[in-house]
Amino acid sequence: MARIPESELECLNLSKHKLGGVLDSFGGDSVAAFRAIETGAQNLANNGAIEGLFETVVKVGGQSVTVRGRVIDGVVNVSTAFI
Repeated sequence: MARIPESELECLNLSKHKLGGVLDSFGGDSVAAFRAIETGAQNLANNGAIEGLFETVVKVGGQSVTVRGRVIDGVVNVSTAFI
């Protein structure tokens, strides 16, 4: 898998995004948490449920996470995630 830029991981640690519970469910591993969010959105793109610019909700670590981003050539690019 491709390396995740630090700027994308930062949203997981911002208190205003309220993702502490999601991070806790991944033992504090922000890369694993981000991958889970990204995978949830990618599954929706693969099923045709999202395309272009999107805002959607995915279940991650037992929580509903709002995800915003863009689908480019079938690949999800997450710009932010929050609860």
